[in-house]
Amino acid sequence: MSPSTPRSTTAAAPAAGAIPEGEQGLRLFACERCSRRKQRCDRVLPVCAPCRCTPGAICERSRREDGVVRGRDMEVMRKGVVTTLLERIATLEREAAERGTAVAQSESEESPSQPEPEPAPDGGVNISHLSLSAMAEPRSRQGEFLKQLSVARLVASVTETYGGSPEATAPADPLCDGISRYIRNPVGASHRLHIPRREADKALATYLDLVDFRYPRLRVDKVRAGIDAVSAEDDGKHYREVLERDPAHVFMAYAVVAIVPLMSDGDSYPIAQGSWISIHLLGKCLEVLGRVFRQEDDVDVIQCLQLLVILSIHCSAAGSAWHLVGFAMNKCIALGYHREDPKSAVLAGATAEDLQQRRWAFWGCYWLDRLVCAALGRPFSSTTRTLRRRSRM
Repeated sequence: MSPSTPRSTTAAAPAAGAIPEGEQGLRLFACERCSRRKQRCDRVLPVCAPCRCTPGAICERSRREDGVVRGRDMEVMRKGVVTTLLERIATLEREAAERGTAVAQSESEESPSQPEPEPAPDGGVNISHLSLSAMAEPRSRQGEFLKQLSVARLVASVTETYGGSPEATAPADPLCDGISRYIRNPVGASHRLHIPRREADKALATYLDLVDFRYPRLRVDKVRAGIDAVSAEDDGKHYREVLERDPAHVFMAYAVVAIVPLMSDGDSYPIAQGSWISIHLLGKCLEVLGRVFRQEDDVDVIQCLQLLVILSIHCSAAGSAWHLVGFAMNKCIALGYHREDPKSAVLAGATAEDLQQRRWAFWGCYWLDRLVCAALGRPFSSTTRTLRRRSRM
């Protein structure tokens, strides 16, 4: 081969699903030499015109072709994740096969029956020999891997949240154990997040001691009805019945248990553990809240929104407390709970208890609105003048 004859390199094997370049007659991109020189390339195979006219030029495929593939309609598209992974696996398998063959050949050439004679010790110390021995790579690395380590153990260790060995350590709290089992199952509003009855009653008692006197009063009877559903020792039948009939009661039960860890002392719930409990219970509350808005449009909706506002005050993941309290206030006004007209309410079929609940719901939202807006320095959702104007409408 004369020096003036242009050379061409053999292109790599095309990816799976790609059409070979020889059948097309053109490269997908300009050759590597033309791309580097930023000159026009006709992409003709096997040698383009600029490389053919230049003595000693090497016309080889561009590296950009490694990341693309030609589809069935002759359209050039970027390689997908699956194709890239399959090519990478094939490359690793080839490298492993080559290395295995080389190791087998080197071991067959050695004679293990005749060990190398050890040099006789002398009076002096050979520093260079010691350094080379210290830097020598071992022939086998089997002793470096941890024993009793498997993928199943790694996955269990990563997914457990309360720390310790998943197989030997008991959960720090039955509530954490119930949440851990829930997040491993398909989630949904109809799927129950089981809370042990003892933990639910403890959370309600703590709420009444620490939270209830600071914020609007809680309807304990509704919360207890929700606790009966989420802590029943059945297969979830009672929970589904209550969720279908009174979803607001289920929301209140989950919300109370979610609020308590955020306002308890560090001895009852550590900060990390309490935040983890509240975040997962908040997600369950929001799933149930959609059903509350679809089925109910009375005082239960306002009471659920009040609990959500309290939760958002202490947990940023619950949303903006200012926006939520404004929404609750507007919902109260839309339902007419700001009107003090007992005669019209009695004519509409409302009992004295219903009137009292509506009055508590409105003034609870009014108080939360003043509390949140004053703390944030933002305008109130509704002023006294606005309420008087809407009452006359």
